Amino acid sequence: VSPSELAKFQRCRRQWALTYYFKWGIRPENAAVTGAALLGTRIHAAMEAYYGYDIDPVSALAVIYDAERTVRPERTAELTGEQDWATIMVSGYLEWAAEHGLDEEHEVLSTEQELEVALLLTNGEMAIVTGKLDQVVRRRLDGALQLRDWKTVGTLSKAALIILDPQMRIYSALLAVSSEGMRVDGALYTMMLRSKRTARANGPFYEQVHVRYNGHEQINILTRVTGILDDMERVTRQLNAGAD
Repeated sequence: VSPSELAKFQRCRRQWALTYYFKWGIRPENAAVTGAALLGTRIHAAMEAYYGYDIDPVSALAVIYDAERTVRPERTAELTGEQDWATIMVSGYLEWAAEHGLDEEHEVLSTEQELEVALLLTNGEMAIVTGKLDQVVRRRLDGALQLRDWKTVGTLSKAALIILDPQMRIYSALLAVSSEGMRVDGALYTMMLRSKRTARANGPFYEQVHVRYNGHEQINILTRVTGILDDMERVTRQLNAGAD
């Protein structure tokens, strides 16, 4: 079970059932080709190429969008417009990161790292909680591990709400369990404003926020996740029995 599935189960059980239990989805020909979520996913891929494989992220975006245009040639204009937007955001990020020495403080240990942690449910079964971390970095100052997550946002004021985000709490706890005693000092949220940075646009356009989670919070989030999983297992049994 992923944090995304946990969040879906809490937000809307019918949508969770349709997506994860019945495994329904949108027909590929009806799926959107552009939008805020897809823009974020493609920029994530470009950042993985840059930090994980030393590939120019603008070149990576070109490959990504070329592939999309091959699959959906009738949507070429939309895809090209979004590519221009993504290129501006990523190019600006590289300039901003260099100007602020963003990458000098940390050593990148992994990109898109997958974690799995087993939790014991009240019925005696084990549930595997999985996570895919954008980056795991080691702070050069003291060797502490941190998660780094890319966020493409409509407003940088979202930083005030980040501390409430359960996903990174879960990821931080999973990393702490998996890191064999190494200190995990929370998450770095690296935010890119969805802006074309025109002459009329007002900055700032980028921000990085450090959110710490102490040991008690990490233990508590795993306790909370176990409770959600117990509830999910009960609902699954009801669905198996034919209940709505």
